[in-house]
Amino acid sequence: MIKLFMVSMLHENGRHATKSMPANRIGTSGANNLFLVCPFCQIENFIVKETGAVFFLTAPAAIFHIYDNDFFDPIDRLIREENISHLYVVADTSCMFVRNVLENRNKRGIACESLIRELATDYDTNESLAAKVVTQEIQLLSRKKLFAERIAAGTLSMYALLTNKSDNSITIIA
Repeated sequence: MIKLFMVSMLHENGRHATKSMPANRIGTSGANNLFLVCPFCQIENFIVKETGAVFFLTAPAAIFHIYDNDFFDPIDRLIREENISHLYVVADTSCMFVRNVLENRNKRGIACESLIRELATDYDTNESLAAKVVTQEIQLLSRKKLFAERIAAGTLSMYALLTNKSDNSITIIA
């Protein structure tokens, strides 16, 4: 029996269409999947429960400073060594960094906060700002030579996901 969970697709017009989808659509069976997540969101167990995923790399707000080799080298190494074919950048709608920016709370001195502030508008919600964060991260990663070559060759697919642990949902953004 295939376990079902709710997945909502965010359309360009900003509306959601929600449908049931087999859990194995994310974390494709037989493929090596890498999830880039925020350790403070504590979504790894939720993702494992829903997808069976085992590979995770973490950075605050799932923002990896890919032009800094200290951040990029572990991603590069894991992709090569484990032959990763699907990469997911994931944010939870309750991310404290997103919430702190929206509530104009004091900065904690973490680099991701200034990047999130640059994306934020007065009209953002937790969900919309978290979606901007993971979408931008996917765009930046896809420009990096390692990823661009693998995407062009069809050996790597990249996705932006939002999770909402409170309603057990995963939203595919891009």
